[in-house]
Amino acid sequence: MADAKTKALAFVAVTGQRACHNSFIEWAKGDSPTAQYTVSSVIFVSQVVCVFIGWLLANMGGGQQDLKKCFDKSILTKFAHIGMIYALGDIFEMESVNYIDSSTYTVLSQSKLIITALLMWVLDGTAQSLMQWFILFTTSAGMLEYVLVGKSKGGGMTFSMFGVGLALVKVVISCYV
Repeated sequence: MADAKTKALAFVAVTGQRACHNSFIEWAKGDSPTAQYTVSSVIFVSQVVCVFIGWLLANMGGGQQDLKKCFDKSILTKFAHIGMIYALGDIFEMESVNYIDSSTYTVLSQSKLIITALLMWVLDGTAQSLMQWFILFTTSAGMLEYVLVGKSKGGGMTFSMFGVGLALVKVVISCYV
């Protein structure tokens, strides 16, 4: 098991990446309504950085022995299909920001809470209590209200059903895999 320092580093890296993700995408778009870069370039750079951070964490957590496991063919084969599904999700995510703004995407991505609960119910048979459903929907409604109030005060909003569809497919992939 990893020590507290490694766990803290992993927590900060993942939290920082998720917290800043949509802001970086909007920043990279600049004033253009669509991205001026290819989807594949962003995904490639993102995944390369994730691989190097993973190798660093493996080395910090278990030394050379755990780092060597990162290159074990049987382990790579075992997780290759999951990686490909996540890559599809990343493509949907990057394409969706060409059709919806980052704050709308952020609200849609928070539907992971509700979709995960639904998948647990359908696939695992784990039902949520009525109170848990109220909390899930209240949290989601609060995030939606935050975005809509910000947009009504002069913020621009880019919205299309195609972009919403892409974002929701990304969410389902993230919840299922």
